[in-house]
Amino acid sequence: MRIESSRVGTVEIREEDIIHFPSGLIGLNRYRRFVLLEFAQDVPLGWLQSVDDPNFGLPVAEPGIYVRDYAIETAASEVAELGLEHPDDCAILIVTTIGAGGVIVTGNLRAPLLVNVERRIGRQVVLDRDDLDLRALVDPVAFSQAPTLGKMTRTEGTPVESAVS
Repeated sequence: MRIESSRVGTVEIREEDIIHFPSGLIGLNRYRRFVLLEFAQDVPLGWLQSVDDPNFGLPVAEPGIYVRDYAIETAASEVAELGLEHPDDCAILIVTTIGAGGVIVTGNLRAPLLVNVERRIGRQVVLDRDDLDLRALVDPVAFSQAPTLGKMTRTEGTPVESAVS
């Protein structure tokens, strides 16, 4: 399948690359099918591209570039639709904002995206925790040492690894 993204150009994807968000994203529930693309080869960010709307996508990152030991607890009912059999099947992605010129990068730690990497089903959850920042600044050291999200994208049959610790 070929998608035409206004941000990343023409991308060839497979049906099994698509991540389904049955409930949509918060405030954006019309967007339900996405593919995770590498942002750049040497940058630990990804681009969550809508399969249905080439003009919509979000930069995302693993939580480790913002805080160490990011851990969440959520009610089983909130993640039931993910169908997780093992915690290792769940990846956590943080919706990221990239400021003008890419100088300031922030992430919303209170509304992570949880993805069952085996079943390719996702859900965004809202965490009622004051200790998590809505606009967490990227840790420059963690950012420079973090692997790219290429390991989380399904390309060439590469297995997806979990971001859950």
